[in-house]
Order: sequence, then C-alpha cells, then structure tokens
Amino acid sequence: MGLKLGGDGSLRYGRAIAIVSLVVVIAIGLAASAERSSAQSRARVILFVVDTSTSMAGKPLADAQSALKGGISALPGADVGLRSFGGPCGNPGIERLAIGPFDEPSFNAAVDSLTIGRTGTPTPAALLAAGATLPPDGDRTIVLVSDGGSSCGDPCPAARALKERLGEGFRIDAVGFGTPDQSELACVAGATGGSDVSVSNAAALQVALTKASAVRITSLRLSPRRFAAAVKGATVGKVTARKGTKVRYTVSENAQARFTVSKARIGRSMRGECRKLTAKNRRARRCTRYVRLRGRIVLDAVQGKNGFGFTGRWGRKTLRPGRYKLIATATDARGIVGKAKAARFTIASR
Repeated sequence: MGLKLGGDGSLRYGRAIAIVSLVVVIAIGLAASAERSSAQSRARVILFVVDTSTSMAGKPLADAQSALKGGISALPGADVGLRSFGGPCGNPGIERLAIGPFDEPSFNAAVDSLTIGRTGTPTPAALLAAGATLPPDGDRTIVLVSDGGSSCGDPCPAARALKERLGEGFRIDAVGFGTPDQSELACVAGATGGSDVSVSNAAALQVALTKASAVRITSLRLSPRRFAAAVKGATVGKVTARKGTKVRYTVSENAQARFTVSKARIGRSMRGECRKLTAKNRRARRCTRYVRLRGRIVLDAVQGKNGFGFTGRWGRKTLRPGRYKLIATATDARGIVGKAKAARFTIASR
C-alpha cells in the first residue's frame, strides 16, 4: 500500500456515465495511520433494466444488445441481472437473468433473449419491480436503458421511493438511447445520485457503458468537519481530539484513491460562473469559488470502507483558517478514473 504526495495532475472526468458503480464494506490498511475492519460485505450488484417496448423494434434493440455484450469487461466480480419491460401500465417486466455471480455465457444468452413486447413504456412499475429484487444493502446499481419517456406517468416518484427504501449504495444510472427528451431519465438518475447520458448509436452506448464501469468513491466524510490543523508533521498521520480529522470513504473495488484540496475564495458571478475578482468585475455579485491547491495524496484503497487521519497539513505547510473542499477520485486497474466525490471542511483557528 502506498502513499505519495505529488505535484499537480489533471483528474478530470468525463460526464458520460451509464452503468455500474460498486461499493461494499471492508476497511483499509494505510501507512501507520490507517483504520481497518475485518468485515466484508456482498459483491456489487448491477441490474440492467432494458426497454423492449415496440418503439425499440429493429435496429434500436439490436444496437442495445450489441452494446450490452460489448461492455462485459466491467462485469466479472459483480453480481449481475437483466430485466426487460414494455406493455400496459402496471406491467412489472420480465426477469431475463436472476441476479447472481457474473457468467458470460449466461449473460449473453439473456441479452439475446430480449424481444420486443407490447406497446407502452411502464417505467415506474419496471423500476419498482427491479428494486424489489435487490439486496437490502451494499453497492446496488440499476442501469435503465430506454429510448423514450414513460407512458404511465412520471417515474421520478418511483425512483425517490426506491432511494428512500434502499438507502446509501443504491443508484439508478439512466441511458437515453436516441431519446429526444432526456429530462425524465435525468430526474430518475438525479433522484438516486446516479448519472444520466444520452447516446445515439451502439458505439456511443458501448463507450458510455465502459466509462460508467469505472471504480467509484461512493461516500466521503470527515469527522469532525471543523478542526484545527497540526503545525508540523505529515499530511496523513495520527490525529488528536484537538487537531486533525478522520477521513472515511468507501470504494467500489480495489483501486488507487487520489485526494486533492481546494480553498474557498471570494469571486464575482459573471455569465453563470464564479470568476476571480478583478478590477473590471468588482461590482458584480459576490460568489464563492474553490481554487485547487498544489499537491495530492495517493493511497492504495481496498473495496469497501477505508479511512485515514488527515492532519490539516498540505504540501509541507499548515493550512490556514478558512473553508476548503477535499476532493476524492479513484483509478481502477484499467487506468479509468471514476467520478469525483467532494466533502467540505473548515480549518479553525488554534
């Protein structure tokens, strides 16, 4: 397990996300300051829910099948299931593959079994039925693939109900496949902390699925969030009741976790952006902008719960009193960087 404090590096992550994330529960061993747990939870769960209403007939369904089978590199090690839906309101859909350890021949056979159903897109019923098959905890992702809006009312309330019942570690990633209006799917994803993406062909769908398969940091917390910084020592180390904080985060799979820090600064709102204060914009409305500090922490993380002591020192300097963000990303074995997770904290006067 490694710890590095390095120079600037870009951790930008593209928006396209359409499947998967993963999280469970173990704990990490880090240098001398790590916290470890021996408890381990179930595997990540990925449940594909595919629209097979009549509007998907022909090329749309064939493209979806091709993309699903083309994105299987992300699935080994996960529990995977597949459902389809289409027809009158209240129709819960069909279970094509029960959730279980990923098996490529079985998954491909289930994808090949997808056939066009009846007219209608009962998205709310399909989501509720899919959610009922998920385990009560762990990392669980529904990947909703649809080419149109629901014909049975707004699916957002169903998504919110599932999030309330299933809690942390559950999300819906929505893929609009040739969808003219993405607002419904965006709401479903947003209500559960998932992501939505709109694609127009099989190649774009497969790319979206591959990017979405990247490791995720699914939770990030500092306790306490307001603390005094140590005046000497390393960035990662032992913390006390008066100085430093404990950082706890969960990772969907074994990965390299990277942390950066941004400091809050006063800016001016210009054209929808918070920009640096200048003589020209000083009369514009005030806003808060976060400026990234030089340096980063790189830690080896294991699937599940991880933690370390953060002393409030950064780049061999003690952070000054003020407001900050700790931003975490994870990089998987394929070198794909997952979506960033941020947590605010305040450095108090000693």
